Amino acid sequence: MSGSVSAWFADILLRLANRMVPPERGEWSRAMRAESAYLPESVRVRWALGCLVAAIKLRFTPMPTETPRISRWVMFIEAVGAFVPLAVGWWEVTFGGSGVVRLTSKNIHYYVDYPGGTYLLTMQILAAVVALVGPIGLFLGLRYVFFGRGLANRVFGWVLVGGMWTYAFFGTIAGYLFGPDEWKFLWDQMLAFNLLPAAVVLHLMYLGKPAAPTPGDARLTPA
Repeated sequence: MSGSVSAWFADILLRLANRMVPPERGEWSRAMRAESAYLPESVRVRWALGCLVAAIKLRFTPMPTETPRISRWVMFIEAVGAFVPLAVGWWEVTFGGSGVVRLTSKNIHYYVDYPGGTYLLTMQILAAVVALVGPIGLFLGLRYVFFGRGLANRVFGWVLVGGMWTYAFFGTIAGYLFGPDEWKFLWDQMLAFNLLPAAVVLHLMYLGKPAAPTPGDARLTPA
């Protein structure tokens, strides 16, 4: 790697480290960037990469273990893991090849004529509404990541959680009563599309409450 390219790449890594580091460690980040100017070009990229790794670690290590109030970057992982699968499922059940928007009087009979098909059709239509928790939750999670705003509207939060669990509870019962003969309860889908999203919505509701001051820490909002 030539000198000019390595200097440019090192500068990019140091800029990223400066953006990743918690605000209270900003002075450290600036000092590391200034010190890199005195390093030989052969080690500058390795130094910058080490600074970036350290900055990422600093985002996670100060996370308190006695409270659910977390770093914004941890919420990014939560939001992506909990809401992206649900958002993809919502898109498929709504706009996919056999999505709700494609239902017409000409093809709806394929459901109605199939044993248990009325149950499947009803669940699909309801899913197009309930699974909106996916894109909505992803938006709320990313809003916390970038702006530090949790879900302050508790009524709206409970509507999201209640809608998912009402759908899952009554849908399970109706499945045994009216569903197809081969219908069965799937724990993996329950985990991916109900348990995880509901847990993260509740977490966002917690983060929407004002943070209580802690001894030696005047900040009321997470980094």
